[in-house]
Amino acid sequence: MRLLIAALLIDLSFSYFLRDAQSYQQNRYNFGRYIDTLKREKLWHDLLQNGFLFLFFIFSIMSVSEADGLIVLFLCVYVYLFSKNEEKQPLTLVYTQRIKRLITLYAVLIALFVLLCTQLSKITIYVLMIPLFGLHSLFFIVTALLSVPLEKRIRRQYRQAASEKLAGCSCIKIGITGSYGKTSVKNILNQLLSMKYACCATPLSYNNEMGITRTIREKLTLSDEVFLCEMGADHVHEIEDLCRFVQPDYGIVTAVGLQHLATFKSLENILHEKLQLAEHAKKAVFINTDNEYLRNAQINNPIKIISYGVNRPADYQGVNIFCDASGSRFELLHENKRTAFETKLLGMHNILNCVGALAMADELGVDLELMKLALKTMPPIPHRLELKSFGCGRLIDNAYNSNPDSAKEALEVLAMMPGRHILITPGFIDLGAQTAFYCEQFGTQMKGIDLIVLIGRNAPDMERGCISVGIEEEKILHVDSMRRALEVVKAMMHENDTILIENDIPDAFLH
Repeated sequence: MRLLIAALLIDLSFSYFLRDAQSYQQNRYNFGRYIDTLKREKLWHDLLQNGFLFLFFIFSIMSVSEADGLIVLFLCVYVYLFSKNEEKQPLTLVYTQRIKRLITLYAVLIALFVLLCTQLSKITIYVLMIPLFGLHSLFFIVTALLSVPLEKRIRRQYRQAASEKLAGCSCIKIGITGSYGKTSVKNILNQLLSMKYACCATPLSYNNEMGITRTIREKLTLSDEVFLCEMGADHVHEIEDLCRFVQPDYGIVTAVGLQHLATFKSLENILHEKLQLAEHAKKAVFINTDNEYLRNAQINNPIKIISYGVNRPADYQGVNIFCDASGSRFELLHENKRTAFETKLLGMHNILNCVGALAMADELGVDLELMKLALKTMPPIPHRLELKSFGCGRLIDNAYNSNPDSAKEALEVLAMMPGRHILITPGFIDLGAQTAFYCEQFGTQMKGIDLIVLIGRNAPDMERGCISVGIEEEKILHVDSMRRALEVVKAMMHENDTILIENDIPDAFLH
């Protein structure tokens, strides 16, 4: 019987390890964020787990009847099954090499702990393993901390190899950064430049040191003529470090906003960090001067500074803009010459992204007619106002890490669509002390939406904003996960409804 209970404990412990590892991964392997998540996740089934461990302790050290033992076993099995059910999360752990190394180290630590316990005491091994299972998060933290020196060494080796490979490549290097818009600009620019050059671009949202390193090591070839490098940061000095690594010839700064305010601490820090790309570019930098923070920014680098925008005069300006549910049309105004473009991409903000990408492509000599063709055939960018079929209607997938500006734009795109309008959103993260303010403000912008589904801990703030502008409570639903939100909406959909998913943050940030 004890063997069975021990087997349940071991399996449950490993399940909790995977849950902790997933949270750690979702928090970008950042201990501070992981600890904050642990503080929020005091789920009551953890208390049940510790309770049945105590019962097992009593059962193991005292003489109890067979009937009592069966009762304890029943309780253990019940809580085991309950915990296994409760631990399910919308996102699954990605088994990267780093996670595999963590799992290996964790298994080694368990084996050493068990061995030590059996050597120091005659008490049954299963009792001695109780602290391990009851304090699973602590043991995970110890495992992760012990892995840090190895991970740092691996990072250094990979980065050095990537630096040497990049140095041996004669390609044009373009860095793209900004609080938002950088992935879209990168994808559009890759489409444009591919009409003339062999291009390598960081995939998806690979924009940190290891993502860039992996792209260079695995994808960049000597035949590539352009390397498009998206550069992301949520702490000071990160863009500066990436610039020393990549050494870009050109830079594009798409926007400065509130994204990652919680970790940058101030807008001044965000502006300074994004402008590091402008300070380190060797030939030219393209600046979105529609952005109020970038418009008058001081750049202490004697290179070409080229402005772009749609709302005010710039070196490259989008004018005569028309957007509807099928896409967008606009003219590119440069040096008093107008060129007409059309695209399937939705929304005014994507026009701005197109203008920035067109400016860079024009600087590199791509023919305007080829750029017209490239933009016209440009596929939707995944999770950035991406229009999809869903049930008996359609879905606008704007699920990638939202911010107040892009959320407002997404609501404008939703308003263009036919049928009833449905919004699913968990609100914003990474805005620090201003999160509640901007979530409430977002709620005030939801007037006119037929059904609003709010997810997670930001729901009360958004609902307060909704109520303040007269939105009926009957139109507002609360759920605890994106998966549940989609289930609810699919069951309530009418023919030709349009659903907007605005942000789909990891489960670690929902509660």
